[in-house]
Amino acid sequence: IMLLEQQKKLSLDDSIITYLPDYPTHDRTITITHLLNHTSGIKNCTSLDNFTKKISKKDMLPDELLTYFKDLPLEFEPGTRFAYNNSGYILLGLIIEKIAEASYEQFIQQNIFQPLAMNHSYYMHNETVIPKRASGYVKTKEGYRQAEYLNMMIPYAAGSLGSTVEDLIRWDAGLREGYLLDTTTQERMYTPVQLIDGHIEEYGFGFGVNTYAGHRLIHHEGGINGFHTFIARFIDDRTMIV
Repeated sequence: IMLLEQQKKLSLDDSIITYLPDYPTHDRTITITHLLNHTSGIKNCTSLDNFTKKISKKDMLPDELLTYFKDLPLEFEPGTRFAYNNSGYILLGLIIEKIAEASYEQFIQQNIFQPLAMNHSYYMHNETVIPKRASGYVKTKEGYRQAEYLNMMIPYAAGSLGSTVEDLIRWDAGLREGYLLDTTTQERMYTPVQLIDGHIEEYGFGFGVNTYAGHRLIHHEGGINGFHTFIARFIDDRTMIV
């Protein structure tokens, strides 16, 4: 999204219906910024009863995913609260596709993975044979077992990418050296969100934002069937933990 904004192809202040005109916003203005920093008020699809169990094994296009949450009432007025929201990232993926006239997978591959030589990073299609691809496991009372199957069409722009530690080092270096985004754009991503009432949340655009032992820290964790991930970037210290 920030690449497209830097290319003047969108504005973060744009209403999402500029690009998704049929999306019901319930007479509210929901902007791209609201999606990026989880302040839209849209219902988080993965928090719905049995959402994952109902559709986790299905082939389902992103437009079809919207039917599970788009007509639900907003949980709060946009900009008034922070609540982590995978639905917003699904919508951001669709906005990318609309503007770029390419699939989310193609856009990421052509604009991030290829320029940074991230040759072991992919949209994780279940069927594709990927050398050294890890299997996910879960711990049960009887011991470890294979994680339950998840069709990777479902997480989409909220979590269907896979990578390696080495490739993520390339990604981190690409940001630090300004190969993808200029410094001003990145600082906007790392600025904590201020809600309408003035309250500051320790979250920017796709990153948790705070300090650790006096050092600026940008971080995120993630979980999906069989896997748990964490990344911490000390952006003033040229240090990263994956």
